[in-house]
Amino acid sequence: MPADDPRPDPDLPAVAERREPTGWSSRADFPDASGWICNCLIRYRERVLLLQRAPGSAMGGRWDLPGGKVDPGEEPVVAALRELTEETGLTGKNPREIDHWSNTDFKDPTRRFHTITFAVEIAQEPGPTPPAVVIDEGHVDYIWASPADISRLPLSHHVSRVLESRSR
Repeated sequence: MPADDPRPDPDLPAVAERREPTGWSSRADFPDASGWICNCLIRYRERVLLLQRAPGSAMGGRWDLPGGKVDPGEEPVVAALRELTEETGLTGKNPREIDHWSNTDFKDPTRRFHTITFAVEIAQEPGPTPPAVVIDEGHVDYIWASPADISRLPLSHHVSRVLESRSR
């Protein structure tokens, strides 16, 4: 299994991924979804905020965007902004959906799982240095990654996909 394969076990069936229309996704638009992950792409000048996942967690050791699971009844954009604050201590504003993929669920191929990324601005006034980040217990480090950093870091599969699509 490739290092960035999102399946927790190589014996699970392969996932069928598809790009969904990007705009303003709502849970009501996808009633068959079995799960949602919403992420925030935060830029400071030419740098991107990445968090390193704690060892032993899903995709442990890999670098990821701030974000996480949508709570029951919560809309994706609300979840993305909540997760940003919980994981970094930063407050986001002006979210704009930029990427949406779905794939079959590893455990039940009749259901779909959605990963949505929002470009988000930081509510704090920009200064001469990137904003300070206070990471949560699910992460061990953070970096305001330059393009050179991004090319050498082990990224989560969806981060690579989002950053590649944004560089075109």
